Amino acid sequence: MEPHIKIFLPLHVSSADVFLVISKALDEENWKIPFNKKVNINSPCSIGNVWDVAFNHSPYTMQQFVDEHHDIFKVKDIMDQKYDLYFYHSGTVNGHTVGEEKLIIAPANALMGAIGIKLLEFYSGKMIVCNLPNVVSDKNGVNSISEYFSSKHPAPIKKRSAKKYRYQFTNNLAELTPINPQELVEMRKKNLWKSTDHVLLYNMDEKFAQSYFNMEDLTSELSQPTIMENQSVKKIKI
Repeated sequence: MEPHIKIFLPLHVSSADVFLVISKALDEENWKIPFNKKVNINSPCSIGNVWDVAFNHSPYTMQQFVDEHHDIFKVKDIMDQKYDLYFYHSGTVNGHTVGEEKLIIAPANALMGAIGIKLLEFYSGKMIVCNLPNVVSDKNGVNSISEYFSSKHPAPIKKRSAKKYRYQFTNNLAELTPINPQELVEMRKKNLWKSTDHVLLYNMDEKFAQSYFNMEDLTSELSQPTIMENQSVKKIKI
């Protein structure tokens, strides 16, 4: 099987909300829309101060297609490279029965890995990197597992009304910061780095890229086989 990333999210997570989180992580054009003229968009969204986050949703950046058992998120980066992320909400995928958690399968590269971390920081969950070439793996092709526990957006409970849960989601979405150059290069530690990621980084921030790559001998590094770091399971509290 081709190199890929598996992102496991809590069962309550919807594809529509994941679409919004990924859009914000990609720095999709967005703004706050007040429910009425009395709303202060600079204050948190609440029962007495309702506003929402709206996106431009350019088809050149992010699109969503719905199927019976999965949705497809089509992402296009600033270099016009295209990626498909598959969001499974039912059925069996690669031996995993989707029922107790949601599953996203994405290509193995730096941008997709950075998106995965943004989702884990937002919801909690785990990301598994599989089938990377020239990288140590277990018998199932697993190269690394990262697990995150976040208290930012817990699952809805009976005591919390649907509206309050939505207000919390809106506030968290507004606070979510887009993927930055440092977060992109962090994916090198997970061996999620390709030659095209160099160009993507330069397009994101040329000064950062020049400073970062001048700090090490890339020619020597890229000529060596990639070896996975000792990172069987990382537990990070947000």
